[in-house]
Amino acid sequence: MRLDDGATNGPVTVLRDHATADPGRVIAQIALAIRERVDAAGLRIEELAGLGIGCAGLVDGARGILRTSPNLPSWHDVPIRDELAARLPVRVRLINDASAFLAAEWLAGAARGVDDALVLTLGTGVGGGLILGGRPYRGPTGQGGELGHMTIDHDGPACPCGNRGCLERFVAQGAIEQLAVDMGLAAEGADNPKRVFERAEAGDQRARDLYAEIGRRLGAGLAGLVNLLEPRLIVLGGGIAGAHAWIVPAAGQALMERSMVARQHPVPIRPAHFGSEAGIVGAALVAGRDDTRFG
Repeated sequence: MRLDDGATNGPVTVLRDHATADPGRVIAQIALAIRERVDAAGLRIEELAGLGIGCAGLVDGARGILRTSPNLPSWHDVPIRDELAARLPVRVRLINDASAFLAAEWLAGAARGVDDALVLTLGTGVGGGLILGGRPYRGPTGQGGELGHMTIDHDGPACPCGNRGCLERFVAQGAIEQLAVDMGLAAEGADNPKRVFERAEAGDQRARDLYAEIGRRLGAGLAGLVNLLEPRLIVLGGGIAGAHAWIVPAAGQALMERSMVARQHPVPIRPAHFGSEAGIVGAALVAGRDDTRFG
């Protein structure tokens, strides 16, 4: 489950006020929802190999603590792992949500077998992960890889992370909602990514153009990363990436126009194998492992 997206299907749908709620109350709700799901599956919690939690923000995986999260502004140094472990008789593993996505796609998905890859999730924000030299890379303290918070416009809009002009301000949910207003879609009821996507699928050219604009912005951000890291593959996931039919071609074209490395060695952009469920799959994959590569 995800703590940063109240629209995700599953137990977290009961937590729509989680961004401002007391962390202890939210964690208690999560524990209750997990018990309900396990019971509904005819299992006992004691039988589970582990419980994986993917959470947006700066995560201290070794200690199971969420340091801070732009999507959960009232959460600071919250011991999510220990709080859940105190309520549930199961091993708990806390990792960054983008690391969970990375685990799913690298261990079993679109990036399987690729030694140098970049993965991005588009949703409420932008998560990211890197595979460099055949290993996940999160930096010396496990808090690197925040690709969504690199500056692409120094005078751009303020970001909850404290910066301005972050990539996610231009390609994530808020950007789609603003473009929907600017393009007249919101006035016709398409005021969020789900409704814009429905219009695009139905053939609305404005909705498709909106996603193409998101793709162009994304490609501009990817160009710097490709020039720096020269990945062999880019994997795109998250709820918004469901519109990959319009996002990816525009992103690929912008990438080729802006990256001298990509022009010499084109970098394919693939949709995530597990789609918007990749984070959930990845959290489950690492839950019962002693593998510390994913934070």
